[in-house]
Amino acid sequence: MSDILAFRIDDLPDPDKFRERSEEIQQTIEHEADRARGLIAAAGWDTVRETACRKLCEGLKDADWLSWLAKGWTLSRKLKAAAVETLGEPEAERVIPLHSHPLSHTVHPVVTIVCEPVKLPLTFDLKLSGTIDSADLVVRGGRLVAIQAARLTPAAELSYREVKLGSKKGGPIDLTTPFVLPNGGLALVDAPPESIAAT
Repeated sequence: MSDILAFRIDDLPDPDKFRERSEEIQQTIEHEADRARGLIAAAGWDTVRETACRKLCEGLKDADWLSWLAKGWTLSRKLKAAAVETLGEPEAERVIPLHSHPLSHTVHPVVTIVCEPVKLPLTFDLKLSGTIDSADLVVRGGRLVAIQAARLTPAAELSYREVKLGSKKGGPIDLTTPFVLPNGGLALVDAPPESIAAT
């Protein structure tokens, strides 16, 4: 999987970008809560900023980017139709071919700074986007289970509220072997209640 996700964005956000935008972030945080002001005053803004930057980089480094990005597909009508056709049949499979198209999904990593008894959660916005060329999406048993024969050109943008911290584009990645989504894939439709499924 590490080869497929070679565009890892360990550099987001880099410490220089945090320092560059730190005054704007600090003002945003201070206007939101008295408890936040108390923590910043007690620990010092530099400590809060550097801890948030370090923890966020550590967490993002091991993230499953392609699975997050694939969540954008769960709104596709074609995929939902294939899911309905295969729902309740674990071996039933449909392959949906796609041409070149953009895809994006935003996730919200949270860094919590703790200075007892105060806890300051900072919620970041991480927009993952990519252009997918010639992908085959595999739907089995009502779930999106794999992506095969595709080329992905990824990008990511990180921000805190309205403060942009940085963005990064990756080079094209060829998915020469199927990328199997973890945990049995993504549910595309709700499974019917057991009483209905049994009839």
